[in-house]
Amino acid sequence: MATRMWTPAASALRRQPARSRFGDTIHTQNGNATRKFSSESEAARALLEECKKEEKATRKFKRHLRTLKFTRWTLNLVISVTAAAMVVERVTRV
Repeated sequence: MATRMWTPAASALRRQPARSRFGDTIHTQNGNATRKFSSESEAARALLEECKKEEKATRKFKRHLRTLKFTRWTLNLVISVTAAAMVVERVTRV
């Protein structure tokens, strides 16, 4: 039975030990976390922009609503004053 003997040449030909997969895992997880944070950051930024647009539209709607209420109040006032003037005119004619 032949036994293998250690020699420097045999040592050089031997396969290198496998790299630790743990270090790669940490790097990959860190990269994934960075990408995830980046995508979440982009999503949050997009949501913020959308909310700003919605807020602007809501303010515009509320402004139009106030204008409409003021116009209605003014119209009611004009109608009331006109009716009162007509009544006063009729009363003074008789």
